[in-house]
Amino acid sequence: MFKSAIAIMEGTKAALMAIKANAMRSALTCLGIIIGVAAVITVVAVMQGFTKQINDQLADMAPDVTTIKPFTSIEQEMVGKNAKLTYNDFLALKARVKEAETLTALMFTWRFSGGAEYGNKSHSSRVMGTEQDYQKAYRTFPELGRFIRAEDDEKRRRVAFIGPSIIEKLNLPKNPVGEYIKLGGEWFRIIGVAEKQGSLLGFDQDDYINIPISTMSALEGPSSSSNVQIMFRLKEDS
Repeated sequence: MFKSAIAIMEGTKAALMAIKANAMRSALTCLGIIIGVAAVITVVAVMQGFTKQINDQLADMAPDVTTIKPFTSIEQEMVGKNAKLTYNDFLALKARVKEAETLTALMFTWRFSGGAEYGNKSHSSRVMGTEQDYQKAYRTFPELGRFIRAEDDEKRRRVAFIGPSIIEKLNLPKNPVGEYIKLGGEWFRIIGVAEKQGSLLGFDQDDYINIPISTMSALEGPSSSSNVQIMFRLKEDS
């Protein structure tokens, strides 16, 4: 026991002497350890914050909403066939499906793929036809003005609800409600601006324009090359 105590004391003394003899090296070693630990803590904190931000943004994208898209196999494409959903398919589903809490749709067409014009400015943005329940499904709320209503669809009004990035891209007034922009060669009156969502993995979530889906369908015509996606959220007890 006595010999062990002496050994410990001698070892401690030797260590202290070594530290004293190499004070600068010891200080740098301690500093390196402190910096390393601080760096690890910082990286963990940043990653946790980044993960929370991603989760919050994904939650805003309505992960509980199911999307139905048309699918065309390679074999069908090779013989000139193309599966698609139409505006009438959406109307039929909406009239018959009662188990859905929310059922809405998005329409894209070649006619509106050129984006928007205002004055001498133009911008290639996502122009989508939709209707009032899209707001409920994707929690799209206006910062200014209002969203698309049922009567806008019923009367095929030429109105537009825009993402906030459109204001800067087209050099619109800070409050653009009431201004007219040209979409697909037609004039549309801005009725609302969405709340800012920011970017997700480099993708600008605020660069879009919504117009009534019935208006887009009517302007595209019966020989439509439109692409319709149908989205729904089931009731909790379904």
